[in-house]
Amino acid sequence: MRVGMRIALGLGLFLAVTGIVFAVTAREWRGTVLLLVCAVSFTYVGLVLRGAMRRASVPVTRETRVPEEVSVESEHIVPTIWPFVLSIAALLLVVGVVGIRWVFIPSGILFLGAGVGWFLDIKRQWHPGELAAHHARASGGGGSAFQDEQQPDDDHRH
Repeated sequence: MRVGMRIALGLGLFLAVTGIVFAVTAREWRGTVLLLVCAVSFTYVGLVLRGAMRRASVPVTRETRVPEEVSVESEHIVPTIWPFVLSIAALLLVVGVVGIRWVFIPSGILFLGAGVGWFLDIKRQWHPGELAAHHARASGGGGSAFQDEQQPDDDHRH
């Protein structure tokens, strides 16, 4: 995995430098955009592999091991529309780069918006407590109906 990470980061750096040199010397923006998109993609893959290596290098100790009596539930990932919107925006972005120039700017904005929406959606799935705390602060300190359903009163425990 370490070799793959180094190759991906090296290709990302090489393509970034190549894209910049190409932009300065060729004065052709389509090739520049494609080279820089490839550079960002390879850099992203390299960073993902780097994170996987770091998570894999954490030693297993008594504190990090899950007790056997605790059942491990599978993660439930909620369906989301953002990957579909991101793919449509990417397709329109390519159409804007290759052919119809007026499509480039709106599709770029849609692409960035879909990426942000998808990342926020993932963040809500991984940290649901932060969202509930945000709603409690926004509503003036009172809990939401969802929190009231999830947390039983002390009177009902007796």
